[in-house]
Amino acid sequence: MGRRRRGHAVLRVILVVLLVFVVVCVAAGFTFYQQAEGLKTQANDVMADVTTLKQELKSGDMSGAAATASSISTTADAMRSTTEGTLWQLASKLPYIGTDVQNARTLTSVLGDLSDNVLTPVVSTINDAGGLNLSSARSLANMSDELNASLEEAKSTVDAMPEGHVSEVNNAVARAKETIGSTSLSSDLTGAL
Repeated sequence: MGRRRRGHAVLRVILVVLLVFVVVCVAAGFTFYQQAEGLKTQANDVMADVTTLKQELKSGDMSGAAATASSISTTADAMRSTTEGTLWQLASKLPYIGTDVQNARTLTSVLGDLSDNVLTPVVSTINDAGGLNLSSARSLANMSDELNASLEEAKSTVDAMPEGHVSEVNNAVARAKETIGSTSLSSDLTGAL
């Protein structure tokens, strides 16, 4: 009879451990889903802000452009922070969705890098010079090698991303390839002079 009790006790421990594991997995999955939906909303906000920024640069609204660039930078940093978390690192190792999770992580990293190394310096330079003028043109010309290197690095990173299984992520990758690969991104920022 002692063996039977011990067997039941071991079975109970195993069942409790499995139950805890299932609860933790469900909670992690729900948290991941919420974060992914938040990233989707933030990505849409950034795309709208990029359109606004282009209009502000073309119209000469430098204070608006500076505020919009700051908004993009803040959102990009928040997105990058989310996808650098442990949950996203673990999810990127999963079968089937791992590639999509890694692609989302890479996109947020590229967005953050472009914001930090291209967008913010360009808008700051134009704003500090009092707008699109000869002074800002000279400053941007001096920065062109660094700006182009950042754009090329982003382009090669995005171009190297594999196709995933989730259409929304694949569409985001395609939009990023189109946007970064086009000369209009650099010409909108530096060639508007």
